[in-house]
Amino acid sequence: MKNKKILVVDERESLVLLEQKARVFETLFEHAPEGLMVLNVRGEPLYINRRVLEMLGYSREEALNLTLADLLAEESFQDAMESHMNFFLGRDYRKKRDVIFRAKSGEKRIVSLSVSDYRLQGDYAILSFADVTEERMSLQQLKEANERLQGLDHLKSEYINTATHELRIPVTVIYSYCSLIKEIGDENLTEEQRQYLNAALESSERLTELVNDMLDLSKLDAGKEEMNFEENNIMEPIREVYTVLAPFASRNGLDMSLEPFQESVFACFDNAHIRCVLTNLIGNAIKFTPRGGKIGVSVARDGDEVHVSVTDTGEGIPEHYVPRIFDEFCQVKSDNGSPKGTGLGLAICKRIVNAHRGKMWVVSAPRKGSRFTFSLPVSRD
Repeated sequence: MKNKKILVVDERESLVLLEQKARVFETLFEHAPEGLMVLNVRGEPLYINRRVLEMLGYSREEALNLTLADLLAEESFQDAMESHMNFFLGRDYRKKRDVIFRAKSGEKRIVSLSVSDYRLQGDYAILSFADVTEERMSLQQLKEANERLQGLDHLKSEYINTATHELRIPVTVIYSYCSLIKEIGDENLTEEQRQYLNAALESSERLTELVNDMLDLSKLDAGKEEMNFEENNIMEPIREVYTVLAPFASRNGLDMSLEPFQESVFACFDNAHIRCVLTNLIGNAIKFTPRGGKIGVSVARDGDEVHVSVTDTGEGIPEHYVPRIFDEFCQVKSDNGSPKGTGLGLAICKRIVNAHRGKMWVVSAPRKGSRFTFSLPVSRD
């Protein structure tokens, strides 16, 4: 008799403990930060926590009388119901996805839905919800804005390409005729007329350079500029450009050097385009360095990259110009207050180097000169 009483007491204590545990788990389920729902094979809810109810705007009684099919928006109905049935049939199903639910108000809510691998009591699926409506809408708006910007950028590129092509012929004609008059001789012109002719020549030359630069930039932006990447000795185009520009540096009273001198440093690059980059960088150094200054060209291997630098002791770049020095039409004024060049040369250089999977940067300070460096990969692999 005594043993029976002890057994009954033990059973009661076990039931009390089970009830206490059940209440704890129910409380955890109810107050979980994410939405939780338990569904049977027919999509009928056994339990829905408060977070789901807040999300969809239903009372508990209303929600428990609905099915998954009632809650789904039309856009997600077929995919979500197929995945739900596949879970109970033991087939492959999507464990995590975005699903659109229809709230009581009719508003559509985008939910990041996860399905647990564990099948509760063998007959129920556990779903967790996270409302991502605002986040997904922001991403969609950002995507649409980006597409509009890309469209506008494409229109801009097309406009520039068309305009520059139309400008090239008349500008070339004006420059050619002015040059021809200059070559034939301007002895019969007055001093004032000679000044006009020189101004026309200088302006048409600058305009020709601008048109050519804009065409080059347009091709690079559109990906129409063909490049032949091969493993070559970077010293060859450096020596070629150095030989061509050294007389100009000397004529301007500049000391130009190639240090340290090396016979061979191999990298992967397009020879013609890298010559263009070198010509621009060294040409800028000559242009912005006063008489008596120095210009240095150096090459160094750095891991899987080759770094090429052009250093000068010229005017330097004001601090506020440095972050946008590679932007289109960014022009740094010279000491006499007037900008030099078209403002497109460095932008073109930057795009060429980017196309090589390299980088380009500058270190500069006013009155202390500049150091432009670009990197090239040793190989394309």
